[in-house]
Order: sequence, then structure tokens, then C-alpha cells
Amino acid sequence: MLVHYLPSNRQNDTNIYTKEENPILGIDFGTTNSVVSYYIDAPHFHGAKPVCHPQTGSMLFPSVVYYDVKSGFVSGQLAYQRRLLYPSKVVSSIKRNLLSEYVVLDGTMFTPLQLVAEIFKGLLVSVRNEDPKAKPQITTITVPYFFMQPQNLIIREAAEKAFLEIFGCYPQIEIIPEPVAASLFWLYKNQKQYQGKKTTLVFDLGGGTFDLSLVESILYPNRISCEVIAVDGCDQLGGNDMDEILYNNIVDNNDIEFGKLTEKEKMRLHCQIMDSVIAAKCELSSTTQANIIIELPSKLNISNIDCIINREDFESLLYESSFQKASFMSKIENCIDGMLKRKAVCNRTIDNIILVGGPTKMPIIQEFVQQKFPESNILLTSNNNEEFISVSQGAALYSALMNKDISSPFGENIREINYKTRIPHSIFIERYDHSLDLIIKEGATCPVLDKKYYYPTKLSNDGIHIELSCIRLYQQRNGEEPIFVGSIDFNKNNLFAHGRSIDQIPILIEICADSTLIKVKGVIEKSLNDMSDFVFEQYIKL
Repeated sequence: MLVHYLPSNRQNDTNIYTKEENPILGIDFGTTNSVVSYYIDAPHFHGAKPVCHPQTGSMLFPSVVYYDVKSGFVSGQLAYQRRLLYPSKVVSSIKRNLLSEYVVLDGTMFTPLQLVAEIFKGLLVSVRNEDPKAKPQITTITVPYFFMQPQNLIIREAAEKAFLEIFGCYPQIEIIPEPVAASLFWLYKNQKQYQGKKTTLVFDLGGGTFDLSLVESILYPNRISCEVIAVDGCDQLGGNDMDEILYNNIVDNNDIEFGKLTEKEKMRLHCQIMDSVIAAKCELSSTTQANIIIELPSKLNISNIDCIINREDFESLLYESSFQKASFMSKIENCIDGMLKRKAVCNRTIDNIILVGGPTKMPIIQEFVQQKFPESNILLTSNNNEEFISVSQGAALYSALMNKDISSPFGENIREINYKTRIPHSIFIERYDHSLDLIIKEGATCPVLDKKYYYPTKLSNDGIHIELSCIRLYQQRNGEEPIFVGSIDFNKNNLFAHGRSIDQIPILIEICADSTLIKVKGVIEKSLNDMSDFVFEQYIKL
């Protein structure tokens, strides 16, 4: 049962519940940092605000987990600070490795789901600290547009685990793509400019992922209509790769030989260099030079690092240094060009460009986008770190729109948001001969419902066949190699309960998909006119 945040029939200010009692939340789970925002519905303020964490006073919560056999888990800033002292006990950037089988911390194996749950718990503790009696009712969590089903389900299940432990309850959880949340925030912030039909490009470059979404929005008197026209991006491209490029440059130019060090010394030195590199990169966003000073272990027999990095030299590395067969900036340009070539985008005017994510503060990114889209209005962020927090704020606004018992962030007349997204990956079912049958094509408007008959046997030569007791699904993006994303098993005995041979028993498979989740429903026919005998329905997962 949902707990109402604010009664719709309030008579006076004394009836207003504060955010601390029944918060409506939005969570941006990031590669480097995560942010949680809450929605406030009060006479003096309507909108979303980020939670400041008591340890640091910062809105940014490092997506880092520390584990010690004796003391247990620590997440956030305290975990980040322990990277240098206890590198084997700390994991960061887990968002990039959600499909790993396990991660070892202090000699103990953990699944990515367990570690993500610890990050969510750290975020939620800050919400609970506002009021121990808080019971969140609706929470929207954002994911990269190009995450696949297993990744999205891990995030959902980790969030459920964290909410149950911290608050003793499950809120209503919504999962939406990060660019959708970002565009909603900017739509809210710039309502006057968004009157009529506007086409906006969300350029979301985070710590570990890059998303491009072209969104057409219309603000009607009583509702909001938004449609994602086209998407592109890369789930392995972000500020972390900038760090890696500069890191490799420092190591190579100083002839650092890690082979002379113990494993613990290697990890500690790696963290030291990386910390200096990250600090320099951030400094180069606002200055033309940055110092890098690192004390090296004496056994290396080389001088300590004390050098100056020029912005121009760093930018050259981003254009010239190759990683994963292409330079950083060429990967960004390839994604943009791929999106612009789509039929739905050709000859379309792009009115606004929203820059989201910490790396978009860098002049090289802003200048590149402006050169690529000279006629478009670049919506630069203000001085309150909007490039870091706009996604979580947009998620909180989405949660507020899902709750009809509170005031709408867009005014009382606007109570509905109609958001159409696109399927980021083509979806296939595997046949018994291991060939793939295309069910839903990439780019289809969500939600998509498709149906097809299959025969669960390889005895017949007609019809389409799958394995006897298993439905296996694959996802594919932009012509890349299809990736197995999960399966559903069903009881073989049901196949023989109808007095027909197995080659005569068709299964009607229904696949319902949106931009984040795939749900499969299967019906085994009792007879040609009766399909009520056996039904299975569940989310596909590994």
C-alpha cells in the first residue's frame, strides 16, 4: 500500500507533510557518483532538491564500496578515502561491471547486485537521517539508455534490497532512461521556452556511459507529451576513459615499471596516480594548466613525478590517443553521426542541446558540441552543479507526476505526462538449431507487444521451433554480435498433458518490452480454441 505524501484536499499549511515523512525520490545511480533527490510540495517551494550527505555535506555520493571481513561494508566518501590504504578491499565503477560473475573484496566474493545494494543503502541512509520514520512511497531510478535487461534488473533488485533493509518496506519503483529524466528536468526548468513543439538533444556524458537522445516535447495546457525520436551512445565511454588516457600518458612518460612492486604496492600506486589524474582533469575544466605531483616508491629508483599538464596537451590526447580501436573524441563523433543518419532525424531542426554529466563541464566537450550543432541553443548549466544533479532531479519530478495525490510540479492543470521511448536493442528468440528469430526491431516505439507461435520440438519440419523446455532471449544493438540476456524455463510435463504429440503443441509467445525491461508471456494451448490450460509470465533474467 502506498503512503500518500501530500493529501490532495489539504485545507491549510499545517497539513503539509514535509519531505522527511514520506519522501518521493529520484535516484541517479552513476559510475563515479550517485545522487538522490526528493520532491517537495509546499507553499514556499515546488520542485526537486538533492539530498546532502551528512558525512561530507556534498550532494555527490561516490559509487564506491569498501569491505572488511571484521567490520563489514562501508560505501560513499569513507570508502573512497580508503582506496589508498586498502586497495584490495575497495571497488569502484561497479556500474561498468554489472554482468561480472563476482567481485573479490578482502578475500570474499560478492555479486555486483550485493555491491550495488550497498551503494543504494548509503544513499538511503542520508534520506532516513532526515527523519527515522520516513517511508518512501515512489522512487524513480535512472539507467543508461543502452543498458540491457540483466543490468536493469540488477539495479532494480539491488534497490529493493536496500529499501527493505533501510526502511523496512518497498516503495513503488519506476525505471526510466537517464536522458528521459534529464529532459524532464530541463522541461520543468524552462517551461516558458518549451511552449509549443521543441526538439531537444540530450547529450549525457557521465563517468562511465554516454547517451544521446533526441526528444520532441510539447507542453500542452493539461499535459506533457514527449517522444524519443532517436537514440545512440555507448555504455563503455565516459569520464573514466578520460582518466585512463591521462593515466597511461603519465605512466608511459615517466617509465614507471609496476613489475618491480608487490601487488599491494601496485594497487596503491595506481590509486595515487589515478587520484592525481582525476584532480588534474577537473582542474583543467576551469584553468589552462594543472600540476601533478606523486611520490613514487623508492624501489623504483626514479624521480618523483612533478609535472604540469596543459589543457591543450590533454585535449590532444583525447583526439589522438586510441583506446578500443578509436580515440575518445572520435567515439563521441561516431555516436552523433550514427544518430543523425537515422531517417527520423534527417532534416529535423534541433532547437536545444542539454549537456548532462560532469565531463560536459570541460571546454573541449562544449566547443565540440557547439561546432557540431552551430544552429542549436546549448543549454549550459548554472553554478549549482546541475550537470551532476539534473538526472536525479528529473527522476524525482517523474515520481511526483506518478503520484496523483500531490501538486503537479508543472502546475495543477498538468497532471499527465505522455512519454514515448524507443527500444534500444533488437530482441531475438533462439531456435533449437541456435539460429535467432527477430521478434522486436531496434528503434520501435515503446511499449512494444509482439506475438508469435513456436513449436517446442525439433521433430516437425514446419513451424518455428525452440528448445523443448526453455525460451532463450538475445539482444543486439547496431549490428553488433547478439548477446544472451536470459531465459525462461517451463514445466515439460505440461507439454504432454493434452493427449497430443509434442510436435502438435504450439506455444504462443508474447513479448512486451519498453526501453528498460522485457516481459515474456507464454501460453500452451489445451486445444486449438482453448489457450487457458497453462500460462507462464515473468521478466526475463539471467
